[in-house]
Amino acid sequence: MTVSISGTTPGIAVDGTGAVVNVTVTTGAGGGGGGVELGETSTTAYRGDRGKTAYDHSQVTTGNPHGTTASDVGADPAGTAAGLVDDLSGVSNQATARTNLGLGTAATAATGDFAAASHTHTGTQVSVDASGFNGNLTTSDDTVQEIAQKLDDLVIPAAGIADPGGANDDFLQRKAGAWAALTVAQVKTDLGIPSSIPPLGDLNPVWPNTTDGVGVFVLGGGSSAVLVGTVAVALGVTLLRTCTVSAVKIAVNSGGSTGAKARVGIYAAGSNGRPGSLVLDCGTVLIESGGTKTLTLGTPQQLTAGLYFFATSLDTGTSATIYGYASSTSGSQGSGGFRGAMPDNLFRSGAYSFATTGGAMTSTPTWTLGVSSGAICANIGLTIASVP
Repeated sequence: MTVSISGTTPGIAVDGTGAVVNVTVTTGAGGGGGGVELGETSTTAYRGDRGKTAYDHSQVTTGNPHGTTASDVGADPAGTAAGLVDDLSGVSNQATARTNLGLGTAATAATGDFAAASHTHTGTQVSVDASGFNGNLTTSDDTVQEIAQKLDDLVIPAAGIADPGGANDDFLQRKAGAWAALTVAQVKTDLGIPSSIPPLGDLNPVWPNTTDGVGVFVLGGGSSAVLVGTVAVALGVTLLRTCTVSAVKIAVNSGGSTGAKARVGIYAAGSNGRPGSLVLDCGTVLIESGGTKTLTLGTPQQLTAGLYFFATSLDTGTSATIYGYASSTSGSQGSGGFRGAMPDNLFRSGAYSFATTGGAMTSTPTWTLGVSSGAICANIGLTIASVP
């Protein structure tokens, strides 16, 4: 197409400045002056103004001139697809996905099957391979299994033992459901061992029992003498185990005056094996007539294993004679004695005595070895209510 524009060209109108104000374009048919008409088909020319607009738009490289949305182009702005990949729920081959992510078969287990960062195992949950055990925890080639086996061989209590305190040389003993530090003296008490062991000749040991009780007799105890109120005489016996005494007995040969009473006291041995301080003033018992007289204790008295001395004196009244070992010479000693219900063993210590004016037993008397002249070392019987 050839278009010639000029002021004299037919079909063209030009204003006074030379600008075209109207153009008429014709297309020849078949020959002579061929051209292209404006239009929107394959054989026409498109409008230039619209072509310019299209061209300018094609050069835009930023922004979103069309206002296109994610849904317009099938995008996933909410990350739904990414979530399906993260938890593998949207993956068609999950096994391959786990491998690609470096996960083992444990990834298929329930969440609860995984151990917390800090956790423990019981003995039945641990299997230890003891192969290669070399018995030496200090070597660098010990495997974890070997060390575990060695520690297992220590037989450490599952819960451990809390430090009970105490001091050096104490014993560790379970008491009342808990571990405790006990001194030697406390352990001896638990084992029924006397706190102080007198010389061998002074032992006069007795094994208390509830059937036979305990009898403390002196050799020659078949004699009798008047019980006096100016001196208390004591005879020792070693109880080999703890027992509870419910009554004390004395044997009266001839009753005394009306209302005559004997008083009995129990003394513990001191660290030197001699009589010490009063354990119990047993009270008094009537000795108005002959026979065995029983003094029932108001409260049974527990005696831990050890050496004790049983003292007797006249509390009130006169003229009663009791069985025992009588002394006619000041300072003489009881020559021997029997222990237990059956007299099957001699004891070789002398009796001890202290001066008194009657009434309650003295708490910490001054003891003298031997039976004062005119006094008597009484035979004593103990009723045992219970033993451990």
